[in-house]
Amino acid sequence: GSGFLVSIDLGSAGWIVSASMASILEKAYSFGRLGMGNMLGQFQTRKLKVKSYESNPNIQNQVFRNGFFYSIPHALFSWKSESEFFVYDTRFFGDKLYLKQYNEFGFSIGSDRNREDLSSLLRLGASYLFGKNTKGVALNFGYSF
Repeated sequence: GSGFLVSIDLGSAGWIVSASMASILEKAYSFGRLGMGNMLGQFQTRKLKVKSYESNPNIQNQVFRNGFFYSIPHALFSWKSESEFFVYDTRFFGDKLYLKQYNEFGFSIGSDRNREDLSSLLRLGASYLFGKNTKGVALNFGYSF
């Protein structure tokens, strides 16, 4: 992937490119699904020049993300739905960053992922993130793919 970052408050901008590989292993049981996911990513900033402004922080990092989830099927307003509980561990290696590691606990609720229509993509959830020098809460509305 590729993306651009802009901070008006700090008066800076940047360009970042990334590549990642992910895997997931899950097993269905009568009481729900248990699963484990892993991700390895490479992130690198690139030179960005806009008119007389030029930025190249030359940062390279690898990200490892591992986690577990438990998904429970149920009906919500007569929709075939599921609730999912998860825990993730994310670690950064490479150039020095403010944050080297954080954990995240959370849940989401949405349509059953095995549905054959677009509603299978909808999710609503919340998570709590914490690590050395950081903590936060996130509310999420989105889709899975």
